[in-house]
Amino acid sequence: MKSSIRLQWLYSLLFLLLLGFSSILYWQGLDGSFILDDEHNITEIKNFDDRSLSEDMSRYVFSGEAGALGRPISLLSFALQFHNIHNVFAFKYVNLCIHLLIATCIFWLLIKITRLLAWDTHKSLFIALLSTALWLLSPIQVSTVLYVVQRMAQLSVLFTVIGLLCFVQGRMVLAQGKLRQGYLWASIGMFIAGIFAIFSKENGILLILYVLVLELTLFHKIPEPKLWKLWKTIFVYSPLLIIIAYFMFVANVLSGYEIRPFSLTERLLTESRILLDYLRDTFLPQPQSFTIFHDDYVISKNLITPFSTLPAVIIVCSALVIAWLWRKKIPVLSFAILWFFAGHALESTFLALMLYFEHRNYLAILGFLFAFSCLLFYLYSIIQKKILKIFIVLASGVWLLLLSFISYLEVGLWNNPVLQAVYWAEKHPYSGYAQSHAAAFMGDSGRPEEALKYYAHMLEVFPESSSHYIFWLNLHCAYPRIEPPEQKVMLAHFKQSQDDFGLGNGLNLLVSSHVEQLCPHISRQKIEEILGVLLDNPNINITHTLLYLQLGRLFAYHSEYLKAAAMIEKGTAYPMPNRAQAQTMQVYWLAQGRAFDQALALAKKLKNSFNPKELMIHGAYLDIMIKKMSELKQLDEQKIEGRRVNKQNHKSIIETDKSNSQ
Repeated sequence: MKSSIRLQWLYSLLFLLLLGFSSILYWQGLDGSFILDDEHNITEIKNFDDRSLSEDMSRYVFSGEAGALGRPISLLSFALQFHNIHNVFAFKYVNLCIHLLIATCIFWLLIKITRLLAWDTHKSLFIALLSTALWLLSPIQVSTVLYVVQRMAQLSVLFTVIGLLCFVQGRMVLAQGKLRQGYLWASIGMFIAGIFAIFSKENGILLILYVLVLELTLFHKIPEPKLWKLWKTIFVYSPLLIIIAYFMFVANVLSGYEIRPFSLTERLLTESRILLDYLRDTFLPQPQSFTIFHDDYVISKNLITPFSTLPAVIIVCSALVIAWLWRKKIPVLSFAILWFFAGHALESTFLALMLYFEHRNYLAILGFLFAFSCLLFYLYSIIQKKILKIFIVLASGVWLLLLSFISYLEVGLWNNPVLQAVYWAEKHPYSGYAQSHAAAFMGDSGRPEEALKYYAHMLEVFPESSSHYIFWLNLHCAYPRIEPPEQKVMLAHFKQSQDDFGLGNGLNLLVSSHVEQLCPHISRQKIEEILGVLLDNPNINITHTLLYLQLGRLFAYHSEYLKAAAMIEKGTAYPMPNRAQAQTMQVYWLAQGRAFDQALALAKKLKNSFNPKELMIHGAYLDIMIKKMSELKQLDEQKIEGRRVNKQNHKSIIETDKSNSQ
């Protein structure tokens, strides 16, 4: 008993030292700047006003567009830091705290799992500590911690792990025969923690799969209490069937592939290679090989192109078969494999997302790290020769230090965003995102000539892309000394160029510069010509509706409000991002053009057609517009009636004068 308590104190101390070491490791990366999606998701809180704070915060929290559910829990965490909006360190510090909190929950979870499996105290604590250390210090986790917007993934994992903790606690209590208390714990974990996980990021729904994996593998020998099958039907199988039915019959999954350079089949083939790359980077990472840009990853066109596709597919399929067949014979191995694939079940399968992101492994790699820790403990326990035992300990320690060192190098890059951007661009010359990112940082840091070199490189490497000329124009806007691209050459290019994701952002920045009078040396006529040619280009699909929106903004700035409203009408005939916001703007422009009848009709139509989330964001504004327009319409009618009466009176006076003169 005393030895068990001493072990607990020893491992508790070691875990605290691990948290401290991790904090020191990440500390240098807490400086830097917001990048990419950070700006889009966070900058709105700059406009919070202390006088209307609750209203501003509520609107921001429930206006999220990053996922289908808006991710309000994650946005709330950003909103609560609105006083630190200019302090990047504060945002990254919170991310680091969440990382350490998740590690604490994982350590606790693994202890509970191994205790439920009746493993001895030393084995349980050693495996829990080593697994957590590997998870905490792995270099594949660095971008998730230091890329501020990935707090969404962090919070989702945090609540998922809390849900698993509650579930395992319920399982332990049920094993003691306390049914009411056990089912309460398990249900709280699945429902309440699950809801928080989902509203942090949608893949919180994977909590169901993680529970299923535990039940199929590690917990398969644990006796099932009374009503256990009913509980699983309610909290596991039924939600799982609902999700499957949603994706099969409600969600139009295939529509997303219209804007991707790969098909569903190509995606699935490519992901088989990417999944193996994730595991390689987890166990055998290369120094400074990590990045958030992987749009240059070679797509698998078929099983033999590239050649590595077929072996990857065979390995993935074989692993799944082995995991299923050996789930009772070798449960730890099956747990590792199935846990990994459960973690990738949404983002690395059929959904039309980008192919490769390191943050998708944030919780998914835990199963393999747990299995590896179990393997090390097993080898140490069965080997008799002391020299081999020492070798295993030293090799494990060196490997953990090597992982920490590689993580340290990665964290160092995040401390210097300009150096990081340049390094990523050099490492990924065929990544359009990496090149644009580096060019943007060069422009923002007052080195436009360097930025222009990146745009010239992109024009050479991606000759069919549409966005690079637009970025060049924006660079000319910010730095007039940079010569703009020749208009005729640029328009000729736009007549047959291909669409890309950067085009919409570039055009938005260009029109915004014109509207805010930041770019007087690029005329309205030039911008209209560009938008017109792009609209006539049959290859432009992704940005098609956004072109109409930008034209609308341009017309509205020059007080041509009815033309602006007509552009929105044309744009909303197609699937449009931010449709509700665009249509609300259309109401405003119609009102500005004094087309009150149309504006009123549209406002009332939107009030009836908007979903609850859209009404929460735009409903109050539409109510104000309806009231104001009704008043203005009534005032106009009174003026018209007054003019009519005056005209009649004037006519009567003239007729009276004529009669008197006769």
